[in-house]
Amino acid sequence: MEPTPARSAPPHAAGRALRFAAAAAVAAALLAVFWPHSASRGSSPAGGFLIDEAQRPVALASVATGEATLVHFWASWCAPCQFELPELVAYARELDGTQLGVLFVAVGDQPAAARRFLGNDALPLFFDPAWEIAHRFGTGKLPETHLLVAGKVERSFIGATRWNDPDVRRSLQKWTATPASAAP
Repeated sequence: MEPTPARSAPPHAAGRALRFAAAAAVAAALLAVFWPHSASRGSSPAGGFLIDEAQRPVALASVATGEATLVHFWASWCAPCQFELPELVAYARELDGTQLGVLFVAVGDQPAAARRFLGNDALPLFFDPAWEIAHRFGTGKLPETHLLVAGKVERSFIGATRWNDPDVRRSLQKWTATPASAAP
């Protein structure tokens, strides 16, 4: 009896496996690049550009004021933002901006809708239409606020935060109660 020749996979099956492997490699590469990475304490995501209300690019580092800055990502279409934003606006108005500044960044939003929603013409408003800066901070949902100290993330507030809460205020006190030159 003669040995049976080994069967080979049909030619279309080999091509399908090769296309699947190539698609999987492309998907893995895209995920590695675009998947939001959380900003860990001490990380430095402060590079990049926001868009101002005149539609000009503005370096994030140039608008992060004071020794420390709360960078707040939000949108007018975000339900939790509707709850949180009035308290943060009130808190920002209490601060003098020299030790702790607040930077309002509307993500994926229309400028007119964001300005109306912010409800305060005196506060500077910036935009991150494609989530580029938000993703540098690891922001994957809204609202999120990140405390930048000397360009590095010191703390993150994920989800709607009660800015009137005494524990939240205490956690920020060292940046609001001391002169900028003495802040940690």
